Amino acid sequence: MKAQCAAAGKKARQEWVTQYSRETFSDNPEYGYSATLNTCLYADEYSDVNPGERAPLLHDTKSRRDRFVLDVYSGKVLVEYTEHDVASITTAPDPIMCRTEQEFEARKAKLFGSRPH
Repeated sequence: MKAQCAAAGKKARQEWVTQYSRETFSDNPEYGYSATLNTCLYADEYSDVNPGERAPLLHDTKSRRDRFVLDVYSGKVLVEYTEHDVASITTAPDPIMCRTEQEFEARKAKLFGSRPH
């Protein structure tokens, strides 16, 4: 199952890199299997500088960073953490969006069935 999830995760990553070609993706994607959800996972992060040049809604934003865990088969983001100018954009509890990087790490670890880093 590990090899199957790695292959499926790499395929999903290539789709994301192609779809979001202006973002810079990390060099350390993670792939794994969630026994709880019975699915393969892909975790990664991307960032960009001056995203407002391309996205009017982000016109005052100097930098953006996004971390996520994707259910490879459904294509749904299961957990996500986003920063604009090094500050979290989420302030209220949310089933997907995390308020802190620590919350993201804990929720990601739970999905992957491991302890947070």
